Amino acid sequence: MWKCWNIFIETKAKVHDLESLKNILSNNNAIFIKISDQVDYYFNAENGRLKLRISDNKRGALIFYERENIADSKTSTYKTLNIEDYETLKNMLTKSLGIKSVVTKKRKKYKFQNTFIHIDEVKDLGLFVEIETVVSEINEG
Repeated sequence: MWKCWNIFIETKAKVHDLESLKNILSNNNAIFIKISDQVDYYFNAENGRLKLRISDNKRGALIFYERENIADSKTSTYKTLNIEDYETLKNMLTKSLGIKSVVTKKRKKYKFQNTFIHIDEVKDLGLFVEIETVVSEINEG
């Protein structure tokens, strides 16, 4: 079942001083949620972006989202579908659309008010912080 459409403001940046970032989170009482290993398969989609995320808990999620290709903060809309048989879906999407890229990371997730803060250790790329502030959710009837 599709979850509702979510609209959020997102920004990403390379982390140069992890200790300072951790201090900021701690000093502002950000709530630590979890650590997870994730592999994101991005597919060649004609419109928007389509990725299949496989987490270390053996859960899969198909995520479709739209956002501008800019380096600055941007508005995104996305919709998520939980997938049980993600290997079959990955094979189907790979054959039909082709894989654009694969991103492997260890994610530490925090929450502050309506904002999620992710500290990602991305394989072969380094440390990044991603900040997502939820603006609204649109439920479909």
